[in-house]
Amino acid sequence: MRKLLAATLVFTLLLLPISSLAAEPIGQQIARLALEQRGVPFRFGGESPDGFDASGLLVYVFGQFGAGLPRTTAEQATVTAVRGVCLSLPSPCPLDLIQPR
Repeated sequence: MRKLLAATLVFTLLLLPISSLAAEPIGQQIARLALEQRGVPFRFGGESPDGFDASGLLVYVFGQFGAGLPRTTAEQATVTAVRGVCLSLPSPCPLDLIQPR
């Protein structure tokens, strides 16, 4: 499950166009920060630039923008809104956390 969530996030991040910071929508800013963490070592339970696991990376990156996420992948799978924006499957946006059923 963690590998699927991490792979989905990475795939989404790779598809996002990166533009200048001044005109960047919040989703692209989040994607840019996540991509800047490439090369950080894996650390079980890690949620800092010293080391991340899959869910810890999401906690860290979204947290930098004031959006708190639950710590574990299982808890993140139950998230239906971040910063008051509904995450719905009919119209998913870049960086929506999508949990297949």
